[in-house]
Amino acid sequence: MLTKTEQAILEDRTIFQKKVIPVTTYNGNILKSAQNNTKLGKGKGIITKGPWSGFPLFTFTLEERKTCPRSCHHYGDCYGNNMFRANRYKNDENLIPRLRDEIASMDAMYKGFVIRLHVLGDFYSVEYVQFWSQMLEKHSGLHIYGYTARYFDNIGEEIRKNLAPHNRVSIRFSVDSTNLERLDPNIFTPDLLATDESVSNIPFVVCPEQTEQTESCLTCGLCFNKNFRKAVKFLNH
Repeated sequence: MLTKTEQAILEDRTIFQKKVIPVTTYNGNILKSAQNNTKLGKGKGIITKGPWSGFPLFTFTLEERKTCPRSCHHYGDCYGNNMFRANRYKNDENLIPRLRDEIASMDAMYKGFVIRLHVLGDFYSVEYVQFWSQMLEKHSGLHIYGYTARYFDNIGEEIRKNLAPHNRVSIRFSVDSTNLERLDPNIFTPDLLATDESVSNIPFVVCPEQTEQTESCLTCGLCFNKNFRKAVKFLNH
């Protein structure tokens, strides 16, 4: 008999199906302040270090596996396996209009703001990547940072060509150590285990938040600093 995790992997979905919410049935904002996230904000919501200092940080969450490539090296042990309280917003036809409205409201409210893509999930289509490119062109206050396991498919190609190069975007590509030689030398992966000796030749720092060298992601800023060209290694995922 399969475990809940094994069944979720087989069916390309989250373990917590009741936490996948259509935006039409959700009354609150789907873009959440980082103050609600124990790693990102820990009760606070404003970035205090780096080029985006002073900007509020918001998060967005999709369904893990459903929107992720099977090639992701954390497909089985995704940290979403332990996030039973997190709402995942369903990527149906109502998602983009809702995002468009909330982004427009934020752009009218803030001189600059940052959205973390994605707490769970990933870029799920070329059109979805293009949507974010369009939002950047339309809203001068919008900034984006995050990680993606998309690199070797057409979605990853769209990210590399038309999203990641934008001066208000910091996207780091996450691949396992066996695929490092296939990466563009100008792009560093952020998602390597610090104990992996096979990647010791790559310039890196261990995540300062995980090693308690800084209070939160808001007080660090390395991952969303485009000028920081080293890899960021995480002690765990």
